[in-house]
Amino acid sequence: MKVLFVSHESGKNGSSISMLTLVQILQDIYKWEIEVLLPYPSTMEKTLKARDIAYISLFYYPDFRTIGKKIKWKEIIKETVNFLAVQKLKRRLKEKKYDYIISNSSAVDIGARTAKELNIKHVYYIREFMEEDFGFEYRKKIRMKKLLETSTKVVFISQAIAKKYTLLYKLKSYKVIYNGVGKDDYYIEHHEILEQSTLKLIQIGTLCEAKGTKESVEFIESARRIVDCHLTLVGNSSEDYLEDLNTYILQNSLESNVTIIPYMDNILTALEQADILLMNSRSEGFGRVTVEGMISGLLVVGRDAAGTSELISNQKNGLLFRDKQEFCACIYDIAQNREKYKTIAKYGQQSACKNFQPINMAKEIVRYLDD
Repeated sequence: MKVLFVSHESGKNGSSISMLTLVQILQDIYKWEIEVLLPYPSTMEKTLKARDIAYISLFYYPDFRTIGKKIKWKEIIKETVNFLAVQKLKRRLKEKKYDYIISNSSAVDIGARTAKELNIKHVYYIREFMEEDFGFEYRKKIRMKKLLETSTKVVFISQAIAKKYTLLYKLKSYKVIYNGVGKDDYYIEHHEILEQSTLKLIQIGTLCEAKGTKESVEFIESARRIVDCHLTLVGNSSEDYLEDLNTYILQNSLESNVTIIPYMDNILTALEQADILLMNSRSEGFGRVTVEGMISGLLVVGRDAAGTSELISNQKNGLLFRDKQEFCACIYDIAQNREKYKTIAKYGQQSACKNFQPINMAKEIVRYLDD
């Protein structure tokens, strides 16, 4: 199988990590011939070279904008750049005879447009809600509809995302395939949690409204009245949002209950110091961080919404809540029944290590594309 993977991002995040994991397995185990298309410039080049994965770089833009922020001259520039990128990519691919072009996100249309013009099979790998999760919308909605509906196959990383898109578009073929998460970077064999009087929570990811960051701080402001607890927020943020968080923390005397630290590549150290992973996103596409938390042996407490609801079975491998009141009830119950929740966390770790092995993801992709 000869495949071009099209990335819409140049940095290291959940989507890029999942793509790299999948590409590595397909190349090494299934012997697929793979190239990755990167937007130029890209910080992923070093990683691809180290993994012996071939790549090409082009200058192109993703196909989205902040909802309602249509600036005509910017739209013209981006459309022109992407038109030229498609022409350049067509020239490069004409003689390569790819079996598939796989776009790693619906946020990029370069691969789909090129595949359509060269009559190459195309797969959209949809990992995001767009509007709900990021506050983005497609720049060319009619064109995006045509590209999705004419794609050979579509892969969704959760039932929640599949439900949204299948209601909006008439897709030829689609399948839900959960992301694989390698355990090596997150697994803590004997993670001793809930041993100290203070319940130590951690929330990882971009500090923003969509991820429920400030709401989590508000939860802690209420929960600390009934339980000794501390929340560590790990992630980067806009200056305005960070200032808003710090103001709230100071106004409510939460300095000893909330700590904010920048995102770190080696997250294991932070995971080792926590008891509970908090996932408070209202529209998490999948929840890679949720699975990472389970694999590390943390007890996962997540909002009963979107992809999080699919990963957590309440009182079996974690806990689910819908609002502040339910969150506080969860935290109080954990404090009162520590041995019970140690067992639940251990089961969550074992099941996550088994169910989200990257090889499972690769097997499903191979079956689906060969079908």
